Amino acid sequence: MQKKGKKQLYRPLKVTFFAIMVLCCSLLLLYWLKSMLGWDLSRSHRLSDSFPFNLFQRSKLLEPQKEGIIIDENFDSLPLENIWFLWTREVNTVRFSRNIDQGDSSKSLAFFSDTNDEWSYAFTKFIKVKQNDIYRFSGFAKKFNRENMISLRIASFDAAQTPLNWKYHEKIADSTGHWTPLSDEFVIREPEISYIKFQLVGKGKGEFRFDDIFFTLELSGR
Repeated sequence: MQKKGKKQLYRPLKVTFFAIMVLCCSLLLLYWLKSMLGWDLSRSHRLSDSFPFNLFQRSKLLEPQKEGIIIDENFDSLPLENIWFLWTREVNTVRFSRNIDQGDSSKSLAFFSDTNDEWSYAFTKFIKVKQNDIYRFSGFAKKFNRENMISLRIASFDAAQTPLNWKYHEKIADSTGHWTPLSDEFVIREPEISYIKFQLVGKGKGEFRFDDIFFTLELSGR
């Protein structure tokens, strides 16, 4: 009778332990998927970068070995989620899809915002830079509300990938209702800058579109 009582006591403990292990594994799997999709509520601190969640992520560093194209995106097919990620202050306030302009067979990337806050669609890789590197970015942007803001932007980071300037370089579209070409060329002059990131940025409620995005290393500072 005593052995049977012990078995009855251990059985619910085993079930509870198994249930806890399944729950923990499920949470880790869900967080791995979140990390792959780039869903983060903060740009300055990402739990994805902390142990053990950083073990589930692919390398987020890109170090150009020579001059050439780093990003070449026409959005004719949806970008892979581990290449770009959407950042918003509040979840489910911005969505995106491929759209075809009337009279144009090519596709562009369209965003639909339900918030007045700023949001960004960023290239996931931290691009390693050197002093005197020369970079160039270009693309087309379209907004449908003159009160809104749409831009191509470069953010800068130090060696620890801590943000230095979210608006290190930026080109903003002034016109409304038609495609605006945006481009800029810049030199990495500040020695404290170790990494940069490329972003598509919008602010305000309404529709935003981007197309034919290029980002290149024009000249390596060596």
